[in-house]
Amino acid sequence: MHHGGTAFSEQISCSARNQGSSLPAHTEAPGYRLESRSDTHDESTFRRLAHELRRRCARDDGWLGGMFPGDDAALTALAAEPDGTGWRWQTWHLYPTGSGGSVVYTASRWQP
Repeated sequence: MHHGGTAFSEQISCSARNQGSSLPAHTEAPGYRLESRSDTHDESTFRRLAHELRRRCARDDGWLGGMFPGDDAALTALAAEPDGTGWRWQTWHLYPTGSGGSVVYTASRWQP
């Protein structure tokens, strides 16, 4: 994002663990806040969540989703909305395991 002379970007990467890093549960910087958590779900709960996220991405304003090949529950969803002069957004990153899956959830806010 660009606002005036300020540029901002956020990257949530599944490859961070492969490089010895992990996503913090909470972090802040001037004008920015990120909270995250990882959950593991059984098969039915995981599939229900994937279905609900796909439905919201297809129908709700401010939602965007991307699906990945091989499993219709392998997806990333983003819900964003204006927040004063900035933005707030949430993301869900779903990773199927065959007997359920893991979900990385983030909530972020940026104020220039």
